[in-house]
Amino acid sequence: MEEKIVEAANKLAFEIGVSVGTANRLVRAGFLTADGIKAAGLEQLLEIEKINVKEVTAAFDKLMQ
Repeated sequence: MEEKIVEAANKLAFEIGVSVGTANRLVRAGFLTADGIKAAGLEQLLEIEKINVKEVTAAFDKLMQ
């Protein structure tokens, strides 16, 4: 299971341009794709424990352009 989480986090980090650590927190919170992140909205993403607010906000803003 852990291997799949790491794989998903690496893919998401590349896809949305965030660190692997931030992507790992997103994946563990159930956000596996850019579309899922866009659908969730920034407020929901910022509720994730220990999330890098600056990094997630920048990535979200870029996705929404």
